[in-house]
Amino acid sequence: MTVVGLISAVLSMPGGILSDRRGRKPLILASRIIAPVTALGLTFTRGFVKVLLVRIVGGIGAGLGGGIWGMMGGPAWQALVADLIPSTRRGRVMGIMGTITGLIGAPAAWVGGFLWDNYTPEFTFWTSFIIGIVPIPILYVFVKEPKTRER
Repeated sequence: MTVVGLISAVLSMPGGILSDRRGRKPLILASRIIAPVTALGLTFTRGFVKVLLVRIVGGIGAGLGGGIWGMMGGPAWQALVADLIPSTRRGRVMGIMGTITGLIGAPAAWVGGFLWDNYTPEFTFWTSFIIGIVPIPILYVFVKEPKTRER
C-alpha cells in the first residue's frame, strides 16, 4: 500500500493535467478498468516481486484517474465533479458521495474476510474483480462530460 500510495501521489498531478487535456471520462474509465484487473492479477501471482508489480500497475491507475480511495477519488473524478456540480452545491455533493462510499465500503473488510475463510482467498479477489467491472459499462454510457468546463 505504501508503494501504491506513493505512485498514486506522484502521478496525481500528471493525471490531472492529462484529464484537462484529454478529458475526464477516458482517465476515469482507464482507472476503473485497471483497478479490478489488478485485483484479479493478485490471484495469479506468487511472490513479493510479482505482487509488487501488480500493485504498481494499480498505483498507476489510481494516480491517473481513480485515486486510491475508490470511486470518488483521483484528479479526473474531482475535476468531473467540479465541472458538473455548481460551486454552491459542490461540498454537499462531495459529502453525499463520501457518505455513500463509506456506507457501502464499511462491511467490505468483513465480507472479504468471510469469503477468505469460508471459500478461498482467490474467490475474494474474483469477487472484487466482478464488483469492480460491473460499473464500467454504466460509467461509459451514463457519465457525460460537460461541453464547457468550470472556470
